[in-house]
Amino acid sequence: MSSEEAKETSFKGNADESSGEASFEEVAYVLDDSENAGEDVSEEEVAAEWNGYGLDLVKMGKYREAIVAFDNAIKLDPKNFCLLNNKAAALEGIGKYEEALKLYEKAVEIFPEDPDLWNNMAFSLSQVGKYDKAVVAYEKALKLRPDYPNAWYGKALNLNQMGAYEKAVEAFEKVLEEDSNYKEAWVGKGIALAQLGMYDEAVIAYDRAIELDPGFSEAWYYKGVDLDSIGSYRQAMKAYEKALELDPLNDDAWNNLGIDLENLEEYEKAVETFEKSIEINPTNADVWYNKGFTLSQMQKFEEALEAFKKALELNPEYFDAYSSLGFVLAQLKRFEEAVEIYDNVLKINPEIADAWFGKAVCLSFLDRGDEADAAFRKAVELDPRYAGIGENIQ
Repeated sequence: MSSEEAKETSFKGNADESSGEASFEEVAYVLDDSENAGEDVSEEEVAAEWNGYGLDLVKMGKYREAIVAFDNAIKLDPKNFCLLNNKAAALEGIGKYEEALKLYEKAVEIFPEDPDLWNNMAFSLSQVGKYDKAVVAYEKALKLRPDYPNAWYGKALNLNQMGAYEKAVEAFEKVLEEDSNYKEAWVGKGIALAQLGMYDEAVIAYDRAIELDPGFSEAWYYKGVDLDSIGSYRQAMKAYEKALELDPLNDDAWNNLGIDLENLEEYEKAVETFEKSIEINPTNADVWYNKGFTLSQMQKFEEALEAFKKALELNPEYFDAYSSLGFVLAQLKRFEEAVEIYDNVLKINPEIADAWFGKAVCLSFLDRGDEADAAFRKAVELDPRYAGIGENIQ
């Protein structure tokens, strides 16, 4: 879920609405022309002009040019916290959050009584993963303005990131006290409730968001996730299908829909669904693994082999993919290769019972009885459940 909603409108000062689609060069020329005309204006007034032009450029999405305009304003009026805020917000527009933070820090030193500054600084802190510091900054904003829904929402999102789910639920509830139509807060509350295992309550929260906006794809997606968690696969599928109707590029929704289809043994449809997810995001090792697992259920072992190899190419420490690759190689009677795969897994982590058992099976087919027996004993040592299913190996 995007955290953009946690950020108050960042820019301060009035933009000149009459500027339309003027280019930066045209805007700069107008300002230079006024100075060359010999008008008797103060540096603060000229800085305000530059600020207005910067705001116009931001509206046009020209963040880099806006930064230059705000720099010109700051040179003339360096203690103006509004100008520092506006440049910081423009830097956020090009993803330079660390630089933005330095400016917000200067701004709050100059005027610590502005809740928007603390809110905006908190947003940048969250974007660089400093969730605990972001929470502190949001709390400063809330001390100055207790009825500040965006700050409560930002605090709640960061508490979620920190795993403080109960506190996150409380913060989301504060948002909703101030604004019960804050659909993102309903979804955020649902996510936090789900992390606490309160899936039914979470679904109710997602449904509230959907009531407010039936076209809110994230609410449908997370509703599907929680319905999966309580085993309601067909209901979950309907939620994912609605999410995908609204946002066909949600690769996670395609993947989860595929998992549900696989759980319901609709393997062909599941594979097609995983392939749609891969088309959107070919670098997700989990989807390649899921495709391979489903293909192996269909006994399409050669195709499964390629999918597992791709998963391992993307994530060389994907233990489940290694084990599944070994299984598929064994099904193809490529026992030597399978043993090699299991050995590679066990070099990385010798505590994986599945790998020891798979190795034991393959060694038995290679008539390497003593080695098979030793591998089997190790599997049983790690997971006694193998004792019953592997007696024929001894």
